Order: sequence, then C-alpha cells, then structure tokens
Amino acid sequence: MAQAIRERTLENINRVKNLIKIYERMKDDKDEYNTDILRAAVVLLHAALEDCLRSLSYSKLPFASSSELHKTELKVQLGKIAEYRNKTVDDLIKDVAFEYLERVTYNNSGDITKALKSLAITLKNFDLVKLDTAIKRRHGIVHRADRIDKEEEVGKVASIQTTHVLKWVEDVERFVELLFETQESQDNDKGVRPLNPK
Repeated sequence: MAQAIRERTLENINRVKNLIKIYERMKDDKDEYNTDILRAAVVLLHAALEDCLRSLSYSKLPFASSSELHKTELKVQLGKIAEYRNKTVDDLIKDVAFEYLERVTYNNSGDITKALKSLAITLKNFDLVKLDTAIKRRHGIVHRADRIDKEEEVGKVASIQTTHVLKWVEDVERFVELLFETQESQDNDKGVRPLNPK
C-alpha cells in the first residue's frame, strides 16, 4: 500500500513538472496569461501533497487501536451506526475514517505536523516550514486568483517565476522521499510487515 501511494505521489509531482515544461515552451510568446500555467502547477503540487498525506492516513487509520481512534476528531452519530446493521464494525470504521479524511486539509506546516503525529512518523532532517510558502501561495491562487491584497498594489496579479515553483517542487519531493523512507525505517524497527510484500 505505501509503495503504491509513493508511486502515485511521485507521478503527481511529475505532472507538476510537466506543467512547468509546458510553460517554459510557451513563455517566449509574451502572453501575460501564460504564467497561469505555473499557478496551476502550484495548485496541483499542493493537491499531490494532500493526496499523499490523506492516502497514508487512510491506509493506517481504520486499523488503529481504540485508544488511537479516541484521539481523532471522529464522531459517529447513532443514525450512521444504524446504516451498518447488517455490516461489520470494521466496515463502519473504514467508511467513517474515509469520510473524515475527505474533509481534512493540510493548509500549513502545523497541519502536516499533526498528520505525521497521527501516523506515528517522526520526520528528521526536514524543516516542514519550507512547505508553507508554496501552500500559502496556493491559497492565494485558489481563493484570490493570485491577486495582491496589499494596499499599495491591491488587485494586481502577483508575479510568479519558474524558479520559485521549481524550488517548491524540490521541497515537496524531498519531503515525500523522507516521509516514505522514515515510515519504512520505523515500520522495520517495529517489525511491521508490509501489507503487500513483494
């Protein structure tokens, strides 16, 4: 499962890199809107990061101990339980976990730290704050069409450059590699067998 998530995440990052290549081929025609390709790359980069964290969480949360599940914000109403009269408790836990994780967002390094803690992953040699700049920029793109809200330049579209996006891609890629290396190492230390051994 973890290997499949890792491969999908790296494929998503390659999609981001492809958007950057497309922009590089088009940038010489001087169309002021070509930089929107870079903005789309930033949005897709954040989506790749969220999909990775959400997928890892889903691969573990339904199998967590009752004490770990108590630590989450999961609340199950009686009406939801009634829907599972002819199903198993495991089915209920999986479905509720999935619904919960579909609503979870990772909008800053604090959210990512919380996710790593819930996954029992201790990431070393990486400052999560590095991811905040790209995430903040994605927020501005998605919620303000990348328009500046400072008084002296209000309404102007913020500039964006390939070098910035490539740096953010590099940071996310490094985070993902360390994330999976750390998880694999910690699982090996605990004697956890992979779900899909090859």
